[in-house]
Amino acid sequence: MYRHLTVWGHAGRRDLERDGRAQEDHAMQESDIHVHARELWKARGPKAIAEAAHKAAEFEKNSDREQADRWRRIEAILMQMRGPRQA
Repeated sequence: MYRHLTVWGHAGRRDLERDGRAQEDHAMQESDIHVHARELWKARGPKAIAEAAHKAAEFEKNSDREQADRWRRIEAILMQMRGPRQA
């Protein structure tokens, strides 16, 4: 946010509105990712982790960084859902 500061030390109204929208968009995307991860877990159980990792690898191979990052985040959420591994 600080990059939008004016000479007088405050951000312009448009900059604040744009930053607010960007934060809302990011929150919406994160919420969508969590919903997707929960639905995937519900449908596939622990196998969902491998599926998410595979999809991320495929997107990385095809140079689609945005989708690869999305699937890596889904994979991380699924691993949290699984909980710690038992020895």
